[in-house]
Amino acid sequence: VAVATIQQGGKEVPDSDVARKINEALEGGKDVVLSPGIYHLNKPLRLHRNDQVLLGLGLATLVAPPDGRPCVSVARCLEGVRIAGIMLEASELSTEKSQRAVPIASLLMWGEEGTSEVDIGNPDNPGVITD
Repeated sequence: VAVATIQQGGKEVPDSDVARKINEALEGGKDVVLSPGIYHLNKPLRLHRNDQVLLGLGLATLVAPPDGRPCVSVARCLEGVRIAGIMLEASELSTEKSQRAVPIASLLMWGEEGTSEVDIGNPDNPGVITD
């Protein structure tokens, strides 16, 4: 997945489609390796397949969407998901609640909020987040 910055008036502007491009790769069943850099997200990165990997090299930093959603969202009942080597950063939120998609969330959501179904995981193939 190629993600670039755009030059505008001599300044680098983050690619506004970075989350879409990465999510397309994840939805296609690919593992994703992020090179060093700051990735400003406009929606969460969604891992939704067993054994999927999101790996950051160097200082790969994900900045949360400005509407209060997390940087990374892992679907419930997955086995073997690996997230490693990324920094998660909060973004500056709008002061107007009307511009927020959801109440302010954590930077990483593993599973689904509000479900009463228990996700016991798999001790033989657990999901892991490491630095």
